[in-house]
Amino acid sequence: MGYCIKCGNALKPGGNFCGHCGFAIEKNEEITPEILQQPQQVTTSVATQPKTARKNNKIWMAIVLALAVFIVYQVVTPKKLTEKEFTDLSIEIIVLNQIAQDKFRQAIKYSDVPLSLDPEWTPEYKKLVTPAEKLIKDFEANTKRLKKVKAPEHLQFEQENLQRMLHAYKNMAVHIRSYAESGDENDYELYEEYENRAEDYLEDSIFVAERYEDTIREKYMKLRLNTYE
Repeated sequence: MGYCIKCGNALKPGGNFCGHCGFAIEKNEEITPEILQQPQQVTTSVATQPKTARKNNKIWMAIVLALAVFIVYQVVTPKKLTEKEFTDLSIEIIVLNQIAQDKFRQAIKYSDVPLSLDPEWTPEYKKLVTPAEKLIKDFEANTKRLKKVKAPEHLQFEQENLQRMLHAYKNMAVHIRSYAESGDENDYELYEEYENRAEDYLEDSIFVAERYEDTIREKYMKLRLNTYE
């Protein structure tokens, strides 16, 4: 049985006109049940495909977002250390600071610039600008290492004290670099002030106590060999 292509009403077999709307029907214009079913199948398929794609996109977006949050958390959140881990790190930072200062003093010695009390600045002091910049970078590197970790609760004061020490050492290096560049006496006074302040913080640390002397000495010899190679 065919159907009218205008109104969709069932046609009588052999009829030339639609009995419902009067539309003239040719044989090849009849719509069979198979043809009526085809648009429904296509429509269902087309309608279903975008929903599936949207669902998959949402899943992938959720996965990417979760990975991004995890990565940010790992980068931003300080790593919690055990007492031994934090002690080892603190001693290493103290030793590296000492080695950095030793290198700077060595640079002063080789430059033949008398950096002592009340120095009289000359253009020769500009030789110390590059070593001072290296000293600043060394202090900054140690500061970053300390910021990436979290000490056990009973050692948090020690971590804060070391951070203050590193900040003072960096300012010390910044002002000695400025003095080497310009000869401004105010910079030299600030250099001495921050040096004294950093040493006070260092003396307050439990990690320079007598019980750590052997550990610091061994660490110093080991790291000094590595850094001077």
